[in-house]
Amino acid sequence: MNQQPTKMSNKEKNIFIKELMSRNYKPLDKVLSNTAVGIAGCGGLGSNIAHMLTRSGIGKLVIADFDTVVTSNLNRQFFFVDDLGRNKVDALEENLKKINPYIQVEKYNTKITSDNLFNIFKNTSIIAEAFDQVSQKTMILNSFLERKEKGQFLVLASGMGGIESSNLIKTKKFGNNVYLCGDFSHDFSLGLMAARVNIVAAHQANTVLRIIAEKFEL
Repeated sequence: MNQQPTKMSNKEKNIFIKELMSRNYKPLDKVLSNTAVGIAGCGGLGSNIAHMLTRSGIGKLVIADFDTVVTSNLNRQFFFVDDLGRNKVDALEENLKKINPYIQVEKYNTKITSDNLFNIFKNTSIIAEAFDQVSQKTMILNSFLERKEKGQFLVLASGMGGIESSNLIKTKKFGNNVYLCGDFSHDFSLGLMAARVNIVAAHQANTVLRIIAEKFEL
């Protein structure tokens, strides 16, 4: 069962949000609550991007994933033992609302395809790609480039395996509205560990925040 917000007056709610964002980069405070971000996939990248943006005070997240939480997810994803067997989108929404009960979460328990991608994320200004499969990453990039939606940004990830140096992980800009975060390798034999996956997720979340602040990479 989803956590329900504690009943607060508008004044108490405003105090809560103000305190949540009290350590923020101040120029973002006025725009975060009015921004909607899409997260394509709710695994190691997506669930952690979502909780970092929630802690930052984002107003709305649109999340999509067709998978359920299994034990092997717990080594790196923002889920807990009580979430095992649940749909990831349902479990993630509940966990996010334990941070900020007032965040808006629009969720889709479905596989993202080129046919439904832009319908799911039609009301978002930024999409964070968080797929496991290279084929899915290619699909979202190709779909995005073919559509040429000037007002929307895409933040991709590539390369987060093993325990290689953190300093290998970078953020690069491609064209006007596509960013890529990671070490840009595809060696899945190295395994996936929480620390390095979270570094890439943090790169993506920070890139989202920089885009919202209109601080664009060169």
